[in-house]
Amino acid sequence: MSIAVGIVLIAAGMPLFLPDDIANYPPKGGPIVAFGDSLVAGVGSTPGNDFVSILSREIGEPVENLGLAGNTTEMAFERIG
Repeated sequence: MSIAVGIVLIAAGMPLFLPDDIANYPPKGGPIVAFGDSLVAGVGSTPGNDFVSILSREIGEPVENLGLAGNTTEMAFERIG
């Protein structure tokens, strides 16, 4: 198994282990946003089977996908700065 596949599998399983006392979930008037690189954008996945779609189904809330393939950490800081 490649490292990327392992990371996606681990990340996809994370919603199953969320603690019950998350202070900002469910969102109070604002969207849930997935921010990241090609893994978040869903590069290589089939429609509806990307990380963000799976997360959205698991938590039962819409998640806005702000993944951008090829993004580096520096680029991400520029996007939020």
